[in-house]
Amino acid sequence: MRTLKSRLFLLVAATVLLSFLLAWFPLAGLVRERLHQKALSELDIHTRVIASVVAEGSHDLPQRLEEMQRIVQGRITVVDERGKVLYDSDVDASLLDNHRDRPEIAGAFASGRGEATRYSRSLGADLLYLALRAPGPDGRPCVVRASYSLASIGEALSLLRWRLLTALFLSGLLAGAVGLWFSARLVRPLKEIEEAARSVQDGGDIPFPSRGPREVETLASALRAMASRLRETLADLEAERKDLALILENLPVGVIVTDPSGRLRFANGSMAPFLRDRPDRVEGRPCQGLLRVPEIVSLVEETARSGRGEGTFLVRENQSRLFQAQAVRLQGGALVVVTDLTERHRLEEARRAFVADASHEFQTPLTAIRAAAELLLSGEDGGSEERQRYARSIIDQQERMTSLVDDLLLLSRLESGLPTENEENLDLALLVEDLVREERDNPLTAAIVITADRPPSAPFTGRPGELRRAIGNIVDNAVKYVGKRFGTGPGGTITITVTDEPGWWVLSIADNGIGLQGEDLDGLFERFQRGERDRGRIGRGQGGYGLGLAIAKGIIDGHGGTIAVERREEGASFILRLPRNAD
Repeated sequence: MRTLKSRLFLLVAATVLLSFLLAWFPLAGLVRERLHQKALSELDIHTRVIASVVAEGSHDLPQRLEEMQRIVQGRITVVDERGKVLYDSDVDASLLDNHRDRPEIAGAFASGRGEATRYSRSLGADLLYLALRAPGPDGRPCVVRASYSLASIGEALSLLRWRLLTALFLSGLLAGAVGLWFSARLVRPLKEIEEAARSVQDGGDIPFPSRGPREVETLASALRAMASRLRETLADLEAERKDLALILENLPVGVIVTDPSGRLRFANGSMAPFLRDRPDRVEGRPCQGLLRVPEIVSLVEETARSGRGEGTFLVRENQSRLFQAQAVRLQGGALVVVTDLTERHRLEEARRAFVADASHEFQTPLTAIRAAAELLLSGEDGGSEERQRYARSIIDQQERMTSLVDDLLLLSRLESGLPTENEENLDLALLVEDLVREERDNPLTAAIVITADRPPSAPFTGRPGELRRAIGNIVDNAVKYVGKRFGTGPGGTITITVTDEPGWWVLSIADNGIGLQGEDLDGLFERFQRGERDRGRIGRGQGGYGLGLAIAKGIIDGHGGTIAVERREEGASFILRLPRNAD
């Protein structure tokens, strides 16, 4: 009964049956009530006639009552005031018990009239009794009772029921035929819509029907428009899928996509060195059997658990190659991207080696230049004033070059992961206090208010010289940019705070200097990047080559911490976070 046609037929049948039931019960009750009232009215007339006959009291009373019984076709009973049956038309009066307690008789003696409906054991049928008080043949009160068999009412109701059932059956046949005809007209265009929809699903082009009820026509029109839009969307998706496959296939990085069960769904050509089969034959096969690199398999499993993973691994074949793999969990599996870092790593190593070697090689000529300049200054005649000025300029520039070489060497060691000193137990609060004291003694900070907010102690395990250099570089930057805004006048402030957060020591160095622009934040911690765009070497703009913040970042990273910068309405704020698990 899942088809629309069968459901419509059931609906019609249920409607007809429900209509019959809703009509039968009130109709049967109404007919029964009307028949009962009619029987009671006739019985009342019969009883009054019989009472008048009894009141006349002739000697042939029994014969007259028998004639009355034949006329009324009902039972007639006469009872005296004591309840004794004087006459009964259906049963010998001597065989009947006392009727004084009969409800209709008791009611007649009490009020002159009584009626009741009950089953008669004497006659074995349901009877309607009506009793009237009347004078007896001897003048004393008696009760005349007449009865009416309710079987005729039941027969009338049964006849009515059968006629209604016959009408129900005929109307049901008619309604079923009409319903089947109507459902056929309704279902036929729906079947055509279903066939057209299946054709669209299979890529066919069966047109949707254009006839039927208005609602079906509206539905077919909407489905026709939807099918057209669906074809266009599918064509666009197919084109995008081909474009995406072409892009992924030609990427210089390896890409694989897996499903939730760890089976490969896609692998591009760059993944061929890591597969035991061709990339176009891997779909649906498990990663464990296809991937030659265990690190990638472990990364896929880790991504399934945590949602994201990353790692580097070395492949040793003809020559060692370094790769980085990054993975992220997708709704239907995982996406893994493998990047070859070999050339980048070689270039970085070569750059570091060049910086270290060049820095070492610079030391000898710089030392010779300084020695020659000092020799010129220390000559017996002292030379002219102009020659001495040139000699001092040579010494100043030699010191700047030496400082630059030292910074490059330090940065190279930091990037290579080699510590410049041993770790010690230290107190960050005291280290900050010493730096503040030194900065306050600097002539350039005479007009700048430097404050420190720190806890009584901040125990930490690290390299104190490096930390002093990192924090000092940031404070020096703050001094320079505050001075750039206020000059030698008042108003400049630098605030250094040390706070304790769960698992971290947080150092904040905030100033109200010239601040940073949006473009200044990009690559601020890269080498040879300066917060000021001009490269002037005059006054307070004089000094660094953009290595101070790169060195600070390398030192903080080497201690397992992080460094960040935030713009403020006035100035900038550098946030240094050092892990407390190192204390």
